[in-house]
Amino acid sequence: MKAKGEVAEMAVTYLRCRSIAAPVSLAMFVATGSFRGFKDTKTPLIAAVASNFVNLGLDCFLMFVLGWGVAGAGLATSVSQYASFGVMYYLMLKKGILRQQDMATVPGLAQVLPILQSGLSLSLRNVSSMVVILTATSMVTGLGAITMAAHEILRQVWILSIQAFMALDITAQSLVASYLGQRNRKRARGVLLRILQIGAAVGLTVGVVAFAARTAVPAIFTQDVFVCAEVQRVLPMVALFMPMDASAAIIDGGLLGASDTGYVAKTMLVTSALSFGALLLSQRTQAGLLGIWLSLKVITTGRVLGGALRLASRRTSPLQKPPKVAAA
Repeated sequence: MKAKGEVAEMAVTYLRCRSIAAPVSLAMFVATGSFRGFKDTKTPLIAAVASNFVNLGLDCFLMFVLGWGVAGAGLATSVSQYASFGVMYYLMLKKGILRQQDMATVPGLAQVLPILQSGLSLSLRNVSSMVVILTATSMVTGLGAITMAAHEILRQVWILSIQAFMALDITAQSLVASYLGQRNRKRARGVLLRILQIGAAVGLTVGVVAFAARTAVPAIFTQDVFVCAEVQRVLPMVALFMPMDASAAIIDGGLLGASDTGYVAKTMLVTSALSFGALLLSQRTQAGLLGIWLSLKVITTGRVLGGALRLASRRTSPLQKPPKVAAA
């Protein structure tokens, strides 16, 4: 990340405090997926709200009362994740999703192998995209404080904006899996198409709002005229891609609901490689922050195109009836 001096020291401190919650972070992914598999999205929300309240309270106490600074922030987040998992674990037992004795039983290789195979595909998917994002962050860091500040503002605006439609990918995943479990491919295909329409409409609305607010948004974060100018230069492009961001998330959700994890992983590997190449090109041509964000959107574009081609194919789509083979 090219961090030096005080920044590097604080980063190491924060990472050490956050690493305490590494085991429970993985357990939370499993617990959240279990509830979603039962079409229960309310329980993970309750756990997340509880975690946020604990995090906020500990942030105030550890950072401002005890004066622990960055270490306090890291510890507050780690402890809040343990609290969140505690809530989810209790509710899993209460709802009958998990039995206490199951935790003492070591599964056999035959039971674990299919999970490991799917997990490997998803891990490759996540790692490939993270490599690109880390590379982009490193490039931004090398462009100076103004670019770094503008990038962070854009990132926060983007993260906030996508919350308007990110839940739809979980909806798509859950409903597609449910209808395919009932062997109703037509209904699964129909509901995914409807969710895509809703997501694209929401993404377009969010994009229009972000574009209209391109002048006011940076002023919320800073009064630095150079940082504001950089944000205003890049934000219209970020807003333009909002409908595609929504579509990419929902298509991925539909494919994952159909257990097409291998294809999703391959698509992400290819698009990440293309995005990485675009990043190197933007660095060579000195395209600045705009070039970096455009390079990242190569992943989004590739996910949409790759997913759409998969779903539209009569031969390979998990939501289409396979073509009839002519009798010999």
